[in-house]
Amino acid sequence: PREIVRIPTPGYVRELAFSGNHLYLADGWKGLRIFDLSDIENPVETSVMKTHKRAEAIALAGDMAYIAETSEGFTIINVSDPANPVEIGHASVTGYARGVAISGNYAYIAAGIEGLRVFDVSDPANPVETGFFDTEDYAANVAVQGHYAFVADDSKGVRVIDVTDPANPSEVGFFDI
Repeated sequence: PREIVRIPTPGYVRELAFSGNHLYLADGWKGLRIFDLSDIENPVETSVMKTHKRAEAIALAGDMAYIAETSEGFTIINVSDPANPVEIGHASVTGYARGVAISGNYAYIAAGIEGLRVFDVSDPANPVETGFFDTEDYAANVAVQGHYAFVADDSKGVRVIDVTDPANPSEVGFFDI
């Protein structure tokens, strides 16, 4: 591998996501930053959007960006026009929002000592918490595949949570690393 270009930011990049020719950054206290990478050697910052708190994680689904924002919860931003992102909705989260994953109409939030929180986002302007699972340690990140949420649970490894019924997630396995 070789470095082609360096993209400096004023914050500290916590997580990133791609969609088409655009790079989306959760840039800590500096919020959401969007870059056009059509010319990879000459990236162009198309927009910056201040978030409520520190942007910890980002997930993209369709025209929406979901930003986990530490103690503030998470924010849903319409990014259909990357030059003009618009906040659509926001939800408070019990705990400390560290990670976010989207599957269908649900947002899964890794909420630190409060475990996994599940939100119905079918109405992005009004996300509603539908369920939760209290993991053993500190839920630091989450990924979803099919009916399973995989939660990075700090010193307790990875917890595998069945989310077939989002109102009643249940652990079906784990692997301690």
